[in-house]
Amino acid sequence: MMCLIASALVIAGSQAAWYEPMLPEAAGGWRASGAVRTYDRDHIFDYIDGAGELYLAYDFRDVAVRDYEKPGAPKITADIYRMSTSRDAYGVYSHERPVNEPANRSLADIGQERDYGAGLLRFWKGRFFVRVLADRETTESRAAVLAIGRNVSKAIMETGSPPDLIKQLPRKALIPRSVRYFHKHTVLNFHYYLADANILDLGEKTDAVLAQYKLNSGKPRLLIVRYPSAKAASTAFSKFTRAYFKDKPPSDAPVRVEQIEHGQYVGAKLDGPIVRLAFDAPTREQAQTMLRR
Repeated sequence: MMCLIASALVIAGSQAAWYEPMLPEAAGGWRASGAVRTYDRDHIFDYIDGAGELYLAYDFRDVAVRDYEKPGAPKITADIYRMSTSRDAYGVYSHERPVNEPANRSLADIGQERDYGAGLLRFWKGRFFVRVLADRETTESRAAVLAIGRNVSKAIMETGSPPDLIKQLPRKALIPRSVRYFHKHTVLNFHYYLADANILDLGEKTDAVLAQYKLNSGKPRLLIVRYPSAKAASTAFSKFTRAYFKDKPPSDAPVRVEQIEHGQYVGAKLDGPIVRLAFDAPTREQAQTMLRR
């Protein structure tokens, strides 16, 4: 029993220090104030009460937080969120990134994807999602934020790949930074409200991507959901069509396109373990086109 306890302590100790090489003691005249604070799944709400559910929806493990101060200058806070997989690190980043803000190519040495604006740097790399925020942006605070971000990025030795489900998205007319990856319907509803109820049976075992397209006649959205089995996908497809097309004649067809309010079309297609859904299409033909692989 003592050997087991000792082994557990060794493992816990090694995990507790994963953030040490990432967070510098100083950067650009700012110095770390206080010790690094850490929060795990059971205590994330002690740090970010309003947004804790978001990180838990992406299989969050823990976060390391460090504050930096400089007399007469804005405070800087660095958060390093450790997720279980690189897919979920990408997912959190995809959830937060602004759609219309172009990627800053001058920061290509930070993370695998990144954006910066108004004192806030965000990026993902490997299993990690990182935020570095200055309370107020100045020329000096911007330089310090980026210096901290580069230190964190350089210290993360691993890299990861975006979810392979993204490859299912047609590239033509895609708005690249509109792509969102997630698992649960609460995240879907944040970006595109579908229903209060979970009518697509989204959950921890599902992968989903949502994207918007820029076409001459509108900005339709495409949602692709991959289920753990073809049976689970079929059940979800039936549940969705019954709920969303409740005012239409029932049908067991694996492809349905229906006109709903405001004259827009919604399409749904069952394809093995995958369900494809097109929303806000201005024409039936466009909805059908978006459903094709």
